[in-house]
Amino acid sequence: INGVDRHREKWTAYNTGTGVLPEYKGRAIVDNLYLHSFPLLKEHGIEKCLLEVICENKRAIKVYERIGFGISRKLHTYKGVLPRETSGNILQKCPFREVMSGGLYKSQHNSWDHLAEAVLLREDDINTWCLGEKNSPTAYLVMDFDGNILQLESDEGNYAHLLKAANFPKREVKFKNIPSERLALLKTLNNFKFSNSLDQYEMEM
Repeated sequence: INGVDRHREKWTAYNTGTGVLPEYKGRAIVDNLYLHSFPLLKEHGIEKCLLEVICENKRAIKVYERIGFGISRKLHTYKGVLPRETSGNILQKCPFREVMSGGLYKSQHNSWDHLAEAVLLREDDINTWCLGEKNSPTAYLVMDFDGNILQLESDEGNYAHLLKAANFPKREVKFKNIPSERLALLKTLNNFKFSNSLDQYEMEM
């Protein structure tokens, strides 16, 4: 199953899921699926293929590397409980489109499922929370109704300040697919005793 959109200025087919029945494993089914799909994707202007794979899934990684994919970066998932200490500030709801127009959003900080285009498609089941003036927020986070934090940004990189201002009744949250280069955010989550529950590789071809 592939989703199609622009990713870093290129038309991209993102592998949203690949399944092979157990009795057919080991028969290069995935290789053949891609060999069949390449001409069709190219015919429709697709320039790049993208996927995510759990780091421990060595077998799948070998298959994708054999097909021609390369690891582009590592993504981390963390889960834990928001701090109960407060920063004196309180998050307030704001439209995600205001965040976009204010310049806080950084596409490179997000995996495929959490890009702005994906968030805009989910406006009915997410909330955007902001710090600062309503029309010019200084920080924000986007969370769905299950407690998954999809995006989080701060103009000063002060993520602790932002998390302390999160006055949500639901304290258990999960941060999905944080790129390894977001060192300040990862350090904050470790300081708050969040656990690193899953790692994935983002792979491109």
